[in-house]
Amino acid sequence: RSGDREDMTTAATVRSIVAGGDIDWQPPIPGAFGSSFRLGEWLTGPVTPLFEDWALTRIEAAMHAWHFETLGQPAPLPHHVVINGWYFYSLAWLPVTPRALLRWAPRLIHRLLTQPRRVAPVIPPTVHFGIDILEREWRDEVLPEYLRASEDAAAQVDSLEPGDLVALIDDVLEDVGRYFAFVTALAGGAYKAEIQLGTFYHKHLAPTIGGSHLDLLVGLDEPAGTVSHAVESLDWSHPTVGERPGWTPPSTRPLDAQLQLRRETAEAAARQALGADDRRRRTFERLLGQAQHLGPIREAQVRELTRPWPTLRRALLRLGAGARANGLIEVDEDVFHLRRAELVAAVEGRSRVSLARAVADRRTALAEAARLKPPLFTGDLPRFFERINRGMLTRLGMEPGTDAELTGVAVSPGRATGPVRVVLDASGFETFRPGEVLVAPTTAPAWNPLFELASAVVTDGGNLFSHASIASRDYGIPAVVGCGQATGRLIDGQQVTVDGTRGTVTLAR
Repeated sequence: RSGDREDMTTAATVRSIVAGGDIDWQPPIPGAFGSSFRLGEWLTGPVTPLFEDWALTRIEAAMHAWHFETLGQPAPLPHHVVINGWYFYSLAWLPVTPRALLRWAPRLIHRLLTQPRRVAPVIPPTVHFGIDILEREWRDEVLPEYLRASEDAAAQVDSLEPGDLVALIDDVLEDVGRYFAFVTALAGGAYKAEIQLGTFYHKHLAPTIGGSHLDLLVGLDEPAGTVSHAVESLDWSHPTVGERPGWTPPSTRPLDAQLQLRRETAEAAARQALGADDRRRRTFERLLGQAQHLGPIREAQVRELTRPWPTLRRALLRLGAGARANGLIEVDEDVFHLRRAELVAAVEGRSRVSLARAVADRRTALAEAARLKPPLFTGDLPRFFERINRGMLTRLGMEPGTDAELTGVAVSPGRATGPVRVVLDASGFETFRPGEVLVAPTTAPAWNPLFELASAVVTDGGNLFSHASIASRDYGIPAVVGCGQATGRLIDGQQVTVDGTRGTVTLAR
């Protein structure tokens, strides 16, 4: 665990990196790591010490324990590293090297033989054999239990003693990890279902009618209103939406009739192009129905992921108040810049030494690290993994030209031109104006109000099934994600054209 090190990154080191421009993103241990994978997808900036040391490690441990128990999938430690203050998730669990495949293969084969439908969603061509089991289990068991556990924790948080608050946080994080495991499994299956539809479209339909499978997936769900527990970033140092002054729940919008018509027109064109080929038409209808049904599920799952966040923040701020009263920190919010061992020692009365200096240094380091733009991947990325990524884009017909300022993954179709507005976090929400192109590190449900105003969306991270992808389709605006350095290369006011079908961002002429 990277949290076991004495400190994440010293302020002086980060400051010299920012000033000198000589940024080293190599991981401290061998392996391949991604900044926008899984939990990293909802982190818009560098991570605070307490969140990294406590939340990330426990959530990941619970998630991987579920994957091992259910799928037999091993995940060697550490599950993540922190580089220059930024989170990078280990890709060692992916079966893209002979060693990783050999680690998993015996257990996977055993589960395929004993529970074939439960394992089927892991493999793209067999997603449809078992995804219904995962969906039913999530709706009938996992989600209700998660909501009940969140309500129970909320009912206790204001009355517990400090030691019991630590135990409460531990328990809640275990619940979050198990719930997130279901997000990775069910939404992961939905992602694979879309890949299957996209591959079919590019092979059998695009040569005749052009376009993209993305036209078949717009306007599937009404744009989601923002709930009080929504977050701009998963790091619990950021207030939830409901904690902001003057927040009121926005009204939800009905499905856009024009978007539905656009989707239905694309469906009709596809069916006409397939003609009398009954076998292909049956395959198309199965893939289409599966992708359209599963598409909205991912955001429905993610919308509830942060349900316990207000409770977790109340518990931590109560612990922070106790640490402040004992002279260990200066303000309650300093608690987010402690480590779990430091906080627990204070709670148990084993430490009376002021941590104000350490907190100040860590705050400075975090502010300096926020000026950096991390790469999407670092370390020893397996060649097979790179071939898989390139091959997927080829199968989907997403091969952008070289004339673009930026290229990424095309996730929401159409073209739009507008002025750039770079928004790094919630502090920039109020500056956003209608018609601007939203350029962000990544997005989460708290960003939904900006999608109502944006003409297009561009993000540093993300993939075909990330929040920015699904939300853009619901709002009917073009989007390109996974651009890597969009927030660093694009400038406020710059006129750009976003092509959400080709995956390009070009400077407007």
